[in-house]
Amino acid sequence: MNNSVYLTDVTRQLERLLVFKQVFNEYIHTCENIICGNCLASENLGNLRNYFTRNLVRFRPFLEEIRKLNVPAQYDRLHADILLSVEAYDRAISNIMDAMHGDRLDQDQFGVAKTDQAQALSSIDSVFIDRLRIENGELCG
Repeated sequence: MNNSVYLTDVTRQLERLLVFKQVFNEYIHTCENIICGNCLASENLGNLRNYFTRNLVRFRPFLEEIRKLNVPAQYDRLHADILLSVEAYDRAISNIMDAMHGDRLDQDQFGVAKTDQAQALSSIDSVFIDRLRIENGELCG
């Protein structure tokens, strides 16, 4: 596989990640609103957990697609780091969902998982955008 095809493919996958990020961030925001009592009558943790589950079912095949990308040798380390970050994001979202127990939320677990989610997203940005730009000489000299 040539480098430009890989970069196009991985960029497309990361653009898809942005859609998942928006969806999950909206659920997280809704969760926070439920806890504060600033929500619609139809919004509850049980329904929210179901929404998380449905979207995790869609996210997991996406994660597999990233795992299965053909990676040129030049980008092996970059891809491995992207994959580690996306897997960390997956774990964080799962942990956010696992913090919901019926009509109550384990706020400590939720807070830790939210932090983990933000760190995973930051890591993806750092790994892909910053390192790629450095490797291509865009940030040098």
